Amino acid sequence: MSTPVKIHCINDVDNNPLIKENTLNETGYEVTFLASGQACFDTALNSPPDLFLLDVMTPNLDGYETCQKIREHSQLAHTPVIFISADASIETRLHSYAAGGDDYIIKPFEEGELKAKVRATLKRKHTLDLARKEVSEVTLSTMDIMRSMGEMSTVVHFLQAICLCDSYDSLAKKVIKAHRDLGLEVAVQIIVNDEKMQYFTDDVENPLEDSIFQYVRRKGRLIDFGQRTAVNFPYISIIVRNMPTDNPSFHGRIRDHVAIIGQGADSKIKALQTAITVKAQRESLLNIINQIEATMMKINKDYKSQQVTNESILAASAESLENSFMSLGLSYAQEDCLRELIEAAETKINALFQSGLNLESEFSVILQQIDATLKTSTIENDEEPEEEIDNETITLF
Repeated sequence: MSTPVKIHCINDVDNNPLIKENTLNETGYEVTFLASGQACFDTALNSPPDLFLLDVMTPNLDGYETCQKIREHSQLAHTPVIFISADASIETRLHSYAAGGDDYIIKPFEEGELKAKVRATLKRKHTLDLARKEVSEVTLSTMDIMRSMGEMSTVVHFLQAICLCDSYDSLAKKVIKAHRDLGLEVAVQIIVNDEKMQYFTDDVENPLEDSIFQYVRRKGRLIDFGQRTAVNFPYISIIVRNMPTDNPSFHGRIRDHVAIIGQGADSKIKALQTAITVKAQRESLLNIINQIEATMMKINKDYKSQQVTNESILAASAESLENSFMSLGLSYAQEDCLRELIEAAETKINALFQSGLNLESEFSVILQQIDATLKTSTIENDEEPEEEIDNETITLF
């Protein structure tokens, strides 16, 4: 059974009905007669009608004032008003229109005219109500789209910002900021090499959350429980403390956003772990190279010192041999032969030392090249940290 159309009608100043009670006695119409404009307005607040029939002159509030109050009230502002009056002047019509009237009927009138105008006005109201409803739905949809775009902007900004993160702490701060920008309170746990690091939106740890993290990490990628949602990846888990459970559309979008943020953070943690390991290995290698260089410098110094010592020994031996020639009774040919043997041995020894020095010099050049390459690589990584984002398609939940 359809709801009847409610019509509020006000008596005129002589307390005569503006219309006869049976004039609008049609199926679907429910007419209420009221004694004054104020009574009409007060009654409408409790039981809003679909149409007002007002006389220009009414007790307490005249028709114009009553119509203005109707238009100023949000609950009644769109309810149509038909003025009925014996005054046919254009001034009265303009005054009625300025007060917010929708139509005007001059007394006396034919019942058919009143019924036609009532039907036309109600039809127009129905059309306008549908249009306003559509506009409202479009507005809500547009606002929803705009909010969604704002949320995606936050996620994209997060994915861009984490490229500059060089530590787990700085990454966790970006994760918390992204969720705070979405209006969410979160707890974040990062696990690297069995070391747990926990961060919170308000920097206040909930004693239960540590055990909750252990529980949800065994339950899969995404878990909803009450107003909380947990998202798990190999290196990071995020617990949202205040999911919008009263708004299914927003709730679904937030789940997707949290999943994207989680996967982006997880990929960055993996990249950071690799970068930290490589950096540690590089620093270890540089340290070894420095030790080798120090050892080579010491060997070089000792080598040169030994060369000087050997040359001194050979020179002293040659001088002693030269002095002993007189007592040995050697011929000049024998003496020359001995000198040649000593000089040849000295030449070979010097050549051997020089060969060692050349080998040390070549090895030192190689070490310098390795050292320069590693240091250049370190500088480049410090200035432009690389981001190893997983290229796999992100699965939304």
